[in-house]
Amino acid sequence: MQISSQPTVEAAQKSYQDMAQRYGGLLTGKGVNIVKADIAGKGTYYRVRIPSASKDDAIRLCSQLKSAGGSCFVSK
Repeated sequence: MQISSQPTVEAAQKSYQDMAQRYGGLLTGKGVNIVKADIAGKGTYYRVRIPSASKDDAIRLCSQLKSAGGSCFVSK
């Protein structure tokens, strides 16, 4: 599940920290992956992703996060 995309590693880490603080009940213990992505015409971005055991788990977590006021989407 992706919760953010930022232009620097530092911004990606800060974004995750902000989200973890705001939505700790949902994100605590889930871990985080920051993935570098080169986007044509835009440059390099760092995607903040929360790993999950299955796509269904990711969809469920994303729905809960959206209900709490956050934003996310489930990547392929």
